[in-house]
Formats: sequence, structure tokens, C-alpha cells
Amino acid sequence: MGATPPLPHARRSFAEWLALLVALLILAGILGFSQFRHYVALEAEQRDRLASHAELVEKNLVPQLFATKRALDGILEDLPIWVTKKDGMTQANRRLVVISDTLTGVSALLITNAEGKTIASNLTNLVGLDISTRDYFQNAIRKRDQEALYVAPPFINAPGNVALAVSREITGPRGEFGGLLIAGLDPACCRNLLDSVRYTPDVATYLVHGDGKLFMMVPETKELIGRDLTNPNSVFSRHRSSGRTASVLAGASFVTGERQMAALRTIHLADLGADKPLVVTVSRDFQALFAPWRRESIVEWGMFCVLALCAILSLFFYQRRRRIFERLTERQELALRASEAQLRATIDSAIDGAISIDSSGKLIDFNPAAEKMFGWKKEEILGRPMAEILIPERQRGAHQMGLARYLQTRQSHILNQHIEFSALRRDGSEFPSELAITAIRQNDQDIFTAYIRDITERKQLEGQVRQLAFHDALTNLPNRRLLNERLGQAMAASRRSGCYGAVMLVDLDNFKSVNDVHGHGAGDILLVEVAVRLKSCVREVDTVARFGGDEFVVMLSGLSADKSESAAQAGIIAEKLRTALARSYVLRVRHEGAAETIVEHRCTASIGVALFGKRDADQEDILRWADMVMYQAKKAGGDVILFFDQRA
Repeated sequence: MGATPPLPHARRSFAEWLALLVALLILAGILGFSQFRHYVALEAEQRDRLASHAELVEKNLVPQLFATKRALDGILEDLPIWVTKKDGMTQANRRLVVISDTLTGVSALLITNAEGKTIASNLTNLVGLDISTRDYFQNAIRKRDQEALYVAPPFINAPGNVALAVSREITGPRGEFGGLLIAGLDPACCRNLLDSVRYTPDVATYLVHGDGKLFMMVPETKELIGRDLTNPNSVFSRHRSSGRTASVLAGASFVTGERQMAALRTIHLADLGADKPLVVTVSRDFQALFAPWRRESIVEWGMFCVLALCAILSLFFYQRRRRIFERLTERQELALRASEAQLRATIDSAIDGAISIDSSGKLIDFNPAAEKMFGWKKEEILGRPMAEILIPERQRGAHQMGLARYLQTRQSHILNQHIEFSALRRDGSEFPSELAITAIRQNDQDIFTAYIRDITERKQLEGQVRQLAFHDALTNLPNRRLLNERLGQAMAASRRSGCYGAVMLVDLDNFKSVNDVHGHGAGDILLVEVAVRLKSCVREVDTVARFGGDEFVVMLSGLSADKSESAAQAGIIAEKLRTALARSYVLRVRHEGAAETIVEHRCTASIGVALFGKRDADQEDILRWADMVMYQAKKAGGDVILFFDQRA
């Protein structure tokens, strides 16, 4: 045995879930791609920004170094004069004070002799200071370059602070080493320069000697000043080994250990004759850099998850509701098929009428079933025009036109089709019938035969089925399905005409007590009486429907074009309803095996009213609004009318 194929609704449900999954995957892909593009763009933006700020430091620092170099050159020119004078060093001290005051970024100026002893300075406390053991002093002795500008690695100065110095060699009269002319860079000035390019608190800036020693950092961590950054894996070493002037690299921060993006720029001072460059670094931690992007991503994915969940739940409940509706529809269709089967059995048990006409429309055959159906004897009507005898007058023109069209074009939309039409009996009465027409060519003449079946009983059964489908079985009022159809028509008419309508949701306040005390039979009698009273309070054009249980809906249409006037009209009718329903009920209840019982019951109602008209709203909105205020009326104690305020 082969496998049972899946049910159509199962395949449809699977296709819907598959479509939803594909849609969510596409949406997730679009979202992921968008976030990736945002990430790349943000990274590129930050790379450019860090690089531009590193360049900005260079543009501000180089002029200061050029000015310092020119100042040192001027001092070197004046030094031979000072040396020859008796008070030359005093003059030198004063001159160094003036020069340091005018130079931006220089905190100290020193002149040493060949033995490394300071003989002049702008800072009197430094005169006599011995720097012969300093690395930069010994380096100058070893290199012996009169034109070079020595850039010393950071060192601890006399006050105990980290300092960075540039120096020139002093050459004696015979070309021998005569000492150093030293300019100490102002840490505060460098700090201000580095701080000026910090555009966000998490930006860190560094000034590093070409040999890899850290001179300055902002924000400052004193214990890290002077640290050697030449670790092979550091961003500094990778930048220096690349040989590039500017780099933007990612790596671990030597301060926090966190991953960072760093823009490094080597300040080459070849025009100054400097022996070592300086390296500027501007960096941001990746965690801080991408924090806004992560927050946005979390929000966007959160919204996506909510959307996906809503879509999944919506599809789940939609399919569930559809299955319930399909089951109900199947039951209704089964009932209809049963009725049709019964009707078909009745029809099939009878002999269909058979009527034949010629191309002129005259009768040439009429079987006994047709005689019984139409009330004519065959011999009475043969040779007479069929249209004048068996077809109502209003349909004769269409019959004659259709016959003429077929004879001219050999085309007809009714041949070999089952069609319905009204037939005419001998006594002038009409009855619904079903017929099928065939055409044959016989003896060079067109012969048309119609097989006719009286479908009066079937039409009656169809009417009964429609009554069951659209009306409440107990009260014979329109049910929810018919109400929705009429409400849709009324709302469309209101939008066209500009006139308002109203929906009133009526709920009995103390209905349950009837069922509890006197039984459901008494409750059914009460509901029937409520239906009668509701219909007596409204116009023929209005609709009274049973919504379910003890809930009823009254729909008013064609009210005023003025909203206030419409509300007043609806209020008058609602009050009539409330008053009518509040009157005492006398119920004649008959229980099986017992005598009839007279039950007197008082039952009020809570009424919620919602207007509809020019405003864009759907049927569900109107019913929901009316239901909402009805429950508010019930909570208020019942026997109350409340209107829904659309402005709230």
C-alpha cells in the first residue's frame, strides 16, 4: 500500500510556515548585512578620524621643534662670545631665561662643558648639575656629529620627573668635544597637545621616543611613563617594522590589555638633523568604540525577535482559527450535501420533462413528464411557439435573441449546460426549473431538446439551509455571520453617503439567575421575548442580531450626517431598548411531566454604543468598541447606556 498523501490543509500550513521561515531568514540576513555595513563604516570612520588626529599632533609639534632647533642654533652662535667674557655665563643664564620664556614647549635650557657639568641654565637650580653619566651625553660623545640634533630617550631628571630632551654638540676651538646644549621639552605643553585631540573620554594619546620608550600619555598613568614598548607584538613595534610613516593597527592595549584601534604616526625630523624620530599614537578601545553599535544591534535584534515571535504567534493562531472555521464549514457543507442528496434522490425518482422545438421555436415534442409538470396535453400545444406558452413574458425576448444568435453564429453559452430559469404552467403560475439543452441537425433542420426538472423542492431546501447558516436557531434573529455581512454593507454605505450609523451591544444583566433557578427552558423563552422586544424598538431597515448567549447586537444605519445629531438619535433608540428590556417578563415554563409554571422575572440590560461613519475603522474595531463600553456599563452596575468616545 502506498503512503497516504498529506491533507491539503496540512500542505498549506507547511507552505505558510516555510514561507514565514524564508521571510524571517531574509529579514535576518538583511538586518545582519546592514549591521555589518554599519560596523565596517564605523570602523573606517574611526580609522580615518584617529589617523587625522595623529597627523594633527604632528602638525603642531614639528613647528615647536623647529623653533627649538633655531633657538639652539642662535645660542651656539653666541656661546663663543660668552665664554670669552668674565661674566659671560651670567649673560648666558639671562639669555637662556629670555629664550625659554619665548619658546613654546621648552621648560629647560642647559649648557654643559666637556666633562658634563652644567655651566649655564635658565633654571638656577640646575647650574652645576653633572650629567656626564646620562646616556644621551655619552651618546653625543660617541657620535660626534656637530650638525645633529640629538633626541634623547625619556629619562628621569633631577626633580624626579620623566623628561625628553633635544641637544646639540658644542665644538671646541680645535674641533674637540666641548659639551652639550640641551633643551628639555615641557611635559605640560606636550600633555596639553595630546589632550587637545581627545574627542571622546575613551581616546588615549601617547608620545613615544623612536627607541620605543613612552614619554607622555593622556590620560596619564605615571607608573607607565618610560616603559619600553618594543615588544614584538605591540602596535608600536609592528608600526616601526612596517617602515610606514602612518599606520592604523589593532592590538592589545599595554595599559588595559583590551583590544584597541591605534593610529600611529612617525614624526621624522630629518630636516632638523635629528638622530631619532618621535611616534604619536592616538587609540580607542574596541569595546568603547563599538559600544553604540552593539547597543543598536541589540535593540535591532531584540525588535527582530519580537517581530519574529509576533509573526509566529500570529500564524499559529491564524491557522488554529482557520482550522476551527474549516471544521465548522465542513459540518455546514455536510449538512448541505445531506439536504442536496435528499433532494437529488427525490428528483432522480421522478421522470424529467423533455421538450423539443424546431429552429422556428415551435414545439415538436412534449413527453408525459412535461405534461404533468406544465399542465398541458401534448396534442394541445404541438406546433405552437414554445416561448408564448412555457416561458414567462419577461424572459421571452432573451430566449428569441439567443435562438437567433445560434442560428447565425452556431455559438451559444447555454447549450450543454445546466441552467436555472423560471418556467410557466398552464394556470399562469411560475416554478423554478433546471434544464439542459442539446442541439442536433436532423433532416437539414436544427432540433433543440430541453430536459427540464422541477427544482421547487430543492430551492426550498436551499432556502432552509441558508436560514440555518445565517440565523440563530432559537430567536430566528440574524447570527454573527449575517451581522458581519450587513455591518460591512452599512459601513460602506455610510462612507458613500456621509451619514453615520451605530452598533449597540446589549448584554442582559441578571440572565444567569433565570437558568439557575428555573432551568434553561425558561432562559430560552426569555431570550425569545428579548428578541421580540428589541425588534419592536427599531426600524425595518435596522438589524437585530444575536451575538451569542445573552448578548445581542442592534445595528442602526442611515442616521444623520452630523455626528452629534447621530449620537442623539442613537441615544433615543438605546433608551427605548433599555426601557423595553427593563419591563417585567412573564414566562410560561413547561417542564416534562409537570404542569405549566408562570415565572415573573425582571431583567435589565447593559448597553454599549459605538458610532461608525466617515472615520477609517473596520468591523472588528466597531464591535470591539461597543463591547468595551458595554462591559464598562456592566461594571457600573448594569441598566446603563455608555457611548464609546473615539477621541479617547
